Amino acid sequence: MKCRTCGSENLHRSRPRDQWERFVSMLTTYRYFRCHDCNGRMPLRKPAAPKAPKAPAPRVSPKRRMRMLVKYAKIAVAVLALLVGLYVVASPYFDLPRPTPRQHR
Repeated sequence: MKCRTCGSENLHRSRPRDQWERFVSMLTTYRYFRCHDCNGRMPLRKPAAPKAPKAPAPRVSPKRRMRMLVKYAKIAVAVLALLVGLYVVASPYFDLPRPTPRQHR
């Protein structure tokens, strides 16, 4: 950042003098700075923070993806079997219709 009057880079932050300057600082990206060389005071845009480089997304191999899919499928089948078992065991206690096996023709 450079001073608007003398072009010096020797600036430091300055406190807002009144409510209006505080209001402007809250709503915008302007902050007040004072120049050490010419003693000028001016609102300047706050410098943007440098952005960190974005890390590339980790690649998942097709083998690993298939293993994960099989693992989650096994978990889903186990949970479903547990729920069906609980239904069959609990049906006499709660007067639920008990599932009957199909008759082959």
